[in-house]
Amino acid sequence: MVSCLFARNVYTYENGILALKALGIERTEEELKALGKDIFRKKYALKKKFGFKFEDLRIPNRFFETPSTTGMIEEERVKRAMKMYREKRGV
Repeated sequence: MVSCLFARNVYTYENGILALKALGIERTEEELKALGKDIFRKKYALKKKFGFKFEDLRIPNRFFETPSTTGMIEEERVKRAMKMYREKRGV
């Protein structure tokens, strides 16, 4: 089962559990969280194997030139957010 990244607030753990249950798969919220963490770690390990490095990630300038629904996005804010993400995820 794959949930759409853009519908984060639609696919709750409860909805995921109910969807899986309809297919005869019984899972708890804790099991789904553990599975998600495992999938993330495996995905990142594969990306690293093929040479991906967060330190080399560059966001095109166009990203910072296009207004978002909340206004312009500041490059420094994105850099701080990316650093916090790497630290939180241990990548």
